[in-house]
Amino acid sequence: MSLATLSGTVVSADPAAASHTCLEVRDMTSLVSSVSVCTGPDGSFEIRDIPFGDYDVILHSGQLEIERMVRVSSRLTTVSLQLPDVGQPSTGGGASVSAAQLSVPGKAKHALEKAWHATKKNEIGEARKQIANALAAFPRYADALTLSAILDLRDNKPESSLSEAQQAVTCDQTNGMAYIVLAAAHNTLSHFPEALQAVEAGIRFRPDAWQGYFEKARAELGNRQYGPALADAARAEELNRGQTPVIHLLEGDALVHLARYQEAVTQLQLYLAVASNESTAQYGRRLLAEAQVGLGQP
Repeated sequence: MSLATLSGTVVSADPAAASHTCLEVRDMTSLVSSVSVCTGPDGSFEIRDIPFGDYDVILHSGQLEIERMVRVSSRLTTVSLQLPDVGQPSTGGGASVSAAQLSVPGKAKHALEKAWHATKKNEIGEARKQIANALAAFPRYADALTLSAILDLRDNKPESSLSEAQQAVTCDQTNGMAYIVLAAAHNTLSHFPEALQAVEAGIRFRPDAWQGYFEKARAELGNRQYGPALADAARAEELNRGQTPVIHLLEGDALVHLARYQEAVTQLQLYLAVASNESTAQYGRRLLAEAQVGLGQP
């Protein structure tokens, strides 16, 4: 039987509300099989050695109950449950939104949906137009500022991206992706300690987002923390399910610096087989050559 660890975080705009909250994790294949656990002071919890399968995670906080179905299908599975602010109702299925998100008018949300659609089609001019419309309707729209910061990173404008991501975090201090994009901007500018600080907050609010672990690994590489970088890059790959090859480059980089050359060669060859960015491909080839020298290969 395959066993796994289920970990997660209860998040709230009020950190005290997430502290020492009790949860029940119920096996959906058995009505009588369940585990109870309480969160720590930081809202985190962990349950080890549970079988793969589907579970109901039920959060009890005062008179509030939030329920979410979780599929445990990998050795490490994470879940995030967000408590609504006092006076705000929770929505069905265990999902909830922050007060900042609830205050966004429909016009702004509709414009941002168009912006995301245009971004996926690589119509960047249209995307920026719709972001401007969203922010005109609601200037403190954290998700719109975050998308604008992402586009600035794509356009190699890390300073602008940093400014917009900082604004997004200021507008919604529970927006995990805003923190992750802020970390990405800091990493691009080689502000590695600042990136680590930002990404820790991002992972707290979005423990299921592979981008958080990716940016954490980048920052750790910049800080020469190669063991943690390798672990976080591996976590990013697990959550991403192998869809983003550049994660192999991070793993290869860490492995070379750890003198684990054979493993580094494997990761770097996986990356270089599909590398599309010439600048990072060049760096990957240099790392591969270094690993091969370490193995005594010509």
